[in-house]
Amino acid sequence: MLNRQQCSTSNPCSKLSSNDNGCLSNLKSVGIGSHALLPEAADGFIEMVNNMPSDIKDSIKLTDSYRPLKTQCKIFDFNKYESSGKKIKKGTSSVPVAGPGTSNHGWGRAIDISPKKVQDWIRENGTKYGWCWGEVRSEPWHFTFCGGGPNRSSRCDSFCKGPIGNLKDNEPKPKVDNNNQGGGGSSQIGLTQNYYKGAAASNINLIINKLKQNGITNPIVQAGILGTIGKESGFIPQNEIGYGTTTNDQIRKTFLSTRKLSDAKLDRLKSNDEDFFNYVYGPKGVGPVLGNTQPGDGFKFRGRGFNQITGRANYKRYGFEGNPDRLNDAQGAADAMVEFLAKEGSSLNNRFDNVDEAIEFFVTRNAGGRRKPREEAKARDVVERFNIGKESSSDDVDVDTDIVSSDKSKKSDKKIGLLSFLDPIIALARGENPTLKEETDRIKEIMRKVL
Repeated sequence: MLNRQQCSTSNPCSKLSSNDNGCLSNLKSVGIGSHALLPEAADGFIEMVNNMPSDIKDSIKLTDSYRPLKTQCKIFDFNKYESSGKKIKKGTSSVPVAGPGTSNHGWGRAIDISPKKVQDWIRENGTKYGWCWGEVRSEPWHFTFCGGGPNRSSRCDSFCKGPIGNLKDNEPKPKVDNNNQGGGGSSQIGLTQNYYKGAAASNINLIINKLKQNGITNPIVQAGILGTIGKESGFIPQNEIGYGTTTNDQIRKTFLSTRKLSDAKLDRLKSNDEDFFNYVYGPKGVGPVLGNTQPGDGFKFRGRGFNQITGRANYKRYGFEGNPDRLNDAQGAADAMVEFLAKEGSSLNNRFDNVDEAIEFFVTRNAGGRRKPREEAKARDVVERFNIGKESSSDDVDVDTDIVSSDKSKKSDKKIGLLSFLDPIIALARGENPTLKEETDRIKEIMRKVL
């Protein structure tokens, strides 16, 4: 997702390519006004409209299709996002809107259409042409192209049911088998993406291979892990960046030890990275919990690697205490990340019913057991850039997906692993959490699900 500064230019696409979200040049008219979509989506839309009954077709009101990045930047409420992590449309109190650079409108794969009889017809028949409803359940007018082609949203797998039209012969059927572990005669496709390039793309392949080597073959789990580390480092292992340009209010929310510092003291502290990290990761901060026992440990053992592993104790555990900067080597960073986030190995394959559950689990674990909804939102932004799927095979059997989904939802509330239950309790005992009440409420919520 683009940040406020990136959106503030008169032409946000100037530093992006013609293949980026909201900056597309390969669009095709859908034959209604000036509306255009990605060619695959436009073809599916045109075919769908041509097959509508006359009275349905003649009543179409198409209000939105491809949306330029400049428009998405203009309607997104950055103030609300920065204060709460919520993505809403500017000028509203609750209307959801995708972050700039992530919208399916920006990929030319979404439409807003009315009236109700058109919406009802597409909900009933749209999948034959690749069009599905359900990405934004509060918007009956919003439909997403879930057929083939580039930048197909992984979200499609959760809301687009039934046979999908407009798939090229050489493309996998866009299905997700949440329990798939590579067996049953199926050919595993897993995660694919074309957003990240260069070193980041190479590192993504490295990470996925490391996960598979450790028995983690379910793309739902892989996506949760990649979302967690992608929002931390952008898939380039690196030192934790300084907080010199971060607002004092945000620093106080992130580092509890700074809450009682005046603005003047905090301004001086954050102006020097070494002083800042030695404070927040030192004796007055979380240093004792992180195993930082010597002067200068806070800065020396600040966050590094793909998932920003922090503290002398963790560096020692993963073999980097003697040479901390080695944690920024891709191979070492990947090994440490897998051991830190995915220590259960293959047993994680059957733990989650959907990507959101996986994201919550791994983001919370990476934060030391502390739930962070805003960080979960950032992780979801990363996952939106990936396609999640499994190639169907002759062994696949058609099932009633609505029944399967309903049955899973009944079981999911009971599906709380032992470690996810213990994480907030352990964090609370260590004093890592903001308030006793917040963690007590979280533990109560988990207990309600277990019972």
